Amino acid sequence: GNDIGTCQFKSKDFTHWTYVGAFHSNGGGMWECPDFFNIPGTSSYLLKASVSSKDWWALGDYHENTEEPLRADSFVPRSGDILEGGQLYDYGQFYASKAFYDPKGKRQILIGWVSYHCAGTDWSGVQTFPRTVELDPSGLSIVTNPIKEIE
Repeated sequence: GNDIGTCQFKSKDFTHWTYVGAFHSNGGGMWECPDFFNIPGTSSYLLKASVSSKDWWALGDYHENTEEPLRADSFVPRSGDILEGGQLYDYGQFYASKAFYDPKGKRQILIGWVSYHCAGTDWSGVQTFPRTVELDPSGLSIVTNPIKEIE
């Protein structure tokens, strides 16, 4: 938060972690639920931040800082940055999404949260249908589609 963007921590043993700085920032207040992954079968990386009730994404290049391991790595956008150009996963109720890699299908799968309240209940919100995240032919945008298993 506080205009830092995404913070990065590093560890050699996955037990002790050290804050090494901001991984990427483009202002805009607190970034919640950040996500970062490689688009399978490509050299493109996707950075996502949940900001102001929307999930924004940017495509770009990942640069690991191998010379100074206690310094942050970096992400350089190629598609436009977080909070720019209307680069949203979804234009409806869709927030706090997370993606995971499916090794069997060699694909990224995305699930989001929809703010919804059903009268007479004490819960609020539902998960979206899982969808794949792929690079579009231009290489500067993404395509999301429901996973084939729900057809």
